[in-house]
Amino acid sequence: MKSGAYVTSGGVWTNASSREYKKDIKALSSEDAMVAFNQLEPVSFKYKNDDEQHVGFIAEDVPDLVASGDRKGLSSMDMVAVLTKVVQEQQKAIAMLSKEVKSLKAKVKNNKTAALTKQSN
Repeated sequence: MKSGAYVTSGGVWTNASSREYKKDIKALSSEDAMVAFNQLEPVSFKYKNDDEQHVGFIAEDVPDLVASGDRKGLSSMDMVAVLTKVVQEQQKAIAMLSKEVKSLKAKVKNNKTAALTKQSN
């Protein structure tokens, strides 16, 4: 069976992502994503065969959710999925907090108006 993943002549890696290649598809839970996110430890490093500085993760140290079977490599698609879910949840929290702040500001404004009206009477 064809995997669907490929590398272009320019060196761009594309992961297979079609439903055609997948089974047991289910939504990533916010809880699982947050647990994995909180366990990720970004590091800076150099590969032993060159002196160029990189940032990333150590395969042996990442949470099971994003670990490869042999714990020697990582899939950037797995990391992006976890980070996307965490950011989506943060956006929901920001929207909720913004709505709450707007409501509280309106209450404060109404209370000030009521207090001023009461003082002028």
